[in-house]
Amino acid sequence: METWFSIIHRKAIRRSVFRSVAHLKDASQRLLDAWNERKHPSVWLKTADQVLRPYNQKPISGPVH
Repeated sequence: METWFSIIHRKAIRRSVFRSVAHLKDASQRLLDAWNERKHPSVWLKTADQVLRPYNQKPISGPVH
């Protein structure tokens, strides 16, 4: 979500002057419309098993106290 708000900020809000909330909403809506026109599906490069493998490993030894 933070990434999406960053994109909106960089492409629609930064260095802009809005005289009202309605103008801000219009600029945001124009960005969304343009974004949706250029949309393309995400391509996953790894399987879920490849992503989760490092987290499923068992520790080699227990903690040292």
